[in-house]
Amino acid sequence: MYAYTFRNISIGQPQFIKGLVTKTRSVFSTTKSNKTQHALIILAIILFSCLIITPLQLYGQSVSNQFSNSSNSDYIQYENPDNKINLLVPSNWTVTEDNNTINLSSPPEGESDLIQEGLFIEILRSGNIPLNKKVSLDIVALRQTLENFTLTYSDVNLRVSNYPAYMIIYTYINKTASYDAMRTWVVIGRNTYTISYSTESDKFHSYLPLVQKMIDSLRVEPPENTQEPVQNTTGLRLRNSPYSIAVDASTNRIYVTNLRSDTVSVIDGQKDNILTDIKVGTFPSAIDVNPDSGRIFVANRDSDTVSVIDGSTNEVVANISVGAKPIDVAIDRSEEDINTLIFASNSNSDTVSVIDGSTNEVVATIKVRQEPVDLAINDIINRLYVANYQNDTVSVIDYYLSKNEGFKNETVDNIQVGDGPSSIDFNSITNRVYISNSESDTVSVIDGSTNEVVANIPVGTDPSSIEVNTEDNLIYAANYLSNTVSVIDGSTNEVIDSISVNEFPFIVVYNPVNKITYVTHLSQNILSMINKTHPVIGLTFEVNPADSGYVNCNGREFLNGDYLRYNISTTLDCRAVPNEGFSFSSWSGDLTSVPIPSSRTTFEVSKFGNITANFILPTQFILPKEYWDQLSVLLLSVIIPAIAGWSIPAIAGWLNGKRQRKHLREYMTRIEVNKKSNSPDTVEYLRRLEEIKTDIVKALSKGNISESQYEILNNKILEDLEKKK
Repeated sequence: MYAYTFRNISIGQPQFIKGLVTKTRSVFSTTKSNKTQHALIILAIILFSCLIITPLQLYGQSVSNQFSNSSNSDYIQYENPDNKINLLVPSNWTVTEDNNTINLSSPPEGESDLIQEGLFIEILRSGNIPLNKKVSLDIVALRQTLENFTLTYSDVNLRVSNYPAYMIIYTYINKTASYDAMRTWVVIGRNTYTISYSTESDKFHSYLPLVQKMIDSLRVEPPENTQEPVQNTTGLRLRNSPYSIAVDASTNRIYVTNLRSDTVSVIDGQKDNILTDIKVGTFPSAIDVNPDSGRIFVANRDSDTVSVIDGSTNEVVANISVGAKPIDVAIDRSEEDINTLIFASNSNSDTVSVIDGSTNEVVATIKVRQEPVDLAINDIINRLYVANYQNDTVSVIDYYLSKNEGFKNETVDNIQVGDGPSSIDFNSITNRVYISNSESDTVSVIDGSTNEVVANIPVGTDPSSIEVNTEDNLIYAANYLSNTVSVIDGSTNEVIDSISVNEFPFIVVYNPVNKITYVTHLSQNILSMINKTHPVIGLTFEVNPADSGYVNCNGREFLNGDYLRYNISTTLDCRAVPNEGFSFSSWSGDLTSVPIPSSRTTFEVSKFGNITANFILPTQFILPKEYWDQLSVLLLSVIIPAIAGWSIPAIAGWLNGKRQRKHLREYMTRIEVNKKSNSPDTVEYLRRLEEIKTDIVKALSKGNISESQYEILNNKILEDLEKKK
């Protein structure tokens, strides 16, 4: 049963309030002029009217519970095998199914009943959208589409079919009529189930217990082979076998090729979220970026092409045919007469194709050793390095391009390195070439000025990729079978750290914009991140609803949607701060398995995902119209007249008493003045005393003084006359 049951209050009991009115009037009829009794009775009535909501709520709730707990004999078990849903439905309701929707409708209440109350269930493929984000998006849509949309209640601590759910209740206007509605969301597997109930405001509470019973009975069988949500591991969740990766330093965008879907994912390097996917050729095995032109080049191994993507539109503008099984691309953008030179290593034809970036045409083909798999360029002196996997060599090729002579090249050396050279990179600052040898578990270092191997550095098992961070002179080797990344100090050629990452690290690339080193994991569909020598994890801070407050973690404030990376195992001391009108409900998200009710708590950064602070509107007791109708009868017929009947005479009496006391003081002053001004044995004294006595008699007749005050004054005059005798 929802926590919102208290809103379903059946107050429409005319006999109850009518009896109260009758009894109260009877009491007043026997209460005569005793003002104390009168006041006490009025006070009792006022206190009762203030407290009347509580017992009536309890009464209404008991009625609601009786309705909700009625026998199941009035219900039938509805099953939807396509969506694997079953629930209890009233036996006289109708069910309509249409693809991914189920409409459960009550029978009409009469010929004039144009709106049939019911429950509407919609099943949508949610993909990787978290529950709280789906709710926020839907609430925004409701605000935009419904007239006078008002959110009156929300609950984030529900469970539907034993899964976490989110429920709101809201009001809106449709063609001048007022409506109340309830909507519940639950994510099960990769689907979002949206359960809606809406009707005219005066009928909402009547059907609510029945609707709640139906939702409580709802059971959903999760789809088979359910995948985990996005960003819930120690790596950023990608999709479809991420293979190669490249960085555009001018836009801080990361491009990842996906083998199984033949696409390129575009990732925002600031927030680590996927912006779009671009369809390219078959088995995209390598990618490189020209930040000057904004063009991205993709080697498609199984379609023997290189796709050219316009980074401003994310559209493929050309597909260039090259040799057999192109497995890598590299760009030299330093040529003056053309935009770029693009080199593609063709692993099955033992060649390198040369593409003119200004025309997207192959201008030359270079013969190299067996199975060229990776390329590196020294664009200062126009030198190309080719890693040949089968014969364990690196080919060194000098080249140039001119308008008159075209492309020219010369192989100046073939350098023997370790077994199975799989990846190669060049440090333009130190003029060193680094080769990962996957079969000998080493990294070879070549001096670019002499073309000699100056070091062979032992690393992890099966180093599949190598990357140079020229800023810090660090070299990263992804060790595919030892699940580590070796960090080499370029100044000493020594391994200074071995970082444990997720399984099967494959390609490693450094981003000079955010200083993050990215590692793809081919079989895990994730992307690990390293900050120098520390694995890092990205967290999204979410506030639900979006404008309800903010989060403060370790002294830093976060609004809804803010994103920050932390070293793994960092402890966050977080505090949820509500905005005015909201109160804190709970913490949820990927770093906690259960809702946390305390507004201040700690989290250990253990996996990619989100931290969500949930806030709610203060609970609003909205009572049915019948209650206010009956209460108004009580107020108008009993309480207000009683208060007026008691308070008006009391106030008038108080004012009159104040006026009489003023006159009393005046007459007492005249008596004293007469005594001091005239001798008691004089005629003037007696005359003035008689004059005062006449005035107080008149004052008594006019009500300017009371009888008791008259007695006081008269006795004073008689006392003075006695003293004269």
